Amino acid sequence: MVGMDGVTKLYVAVGRHEPIKACWSDSLTTRIVGLMLKQLAERLDTVRERAGACLRLILLAENPPIPNIPARDELIEILGLRQV
Repeated sequence: MVGMDGVTKLYVAVGRHEPIKACWSDSLTTRIVGLMLKQLAERLDTVRERAGACLRLILLAENPPIPNIPARDELIEILGLRQV
């Protein structure tokens, strides 16, 4: 779970710092989001809860939005994160 938190913090930093953006790729984004989605299927409630919180933060980040998330709108809809 510490790993998910660390990756989430790093991912949020990507949107704020140009030097980090240069090291980030679409394939890395796809892999990170995919691994967090996989954690949503874990048997342990705490792991699922942490994965959900991390995904929510990444998907809904607006200031600035986190770049290159594949199927962002679809994931927000499927995960029930649509803001009213």
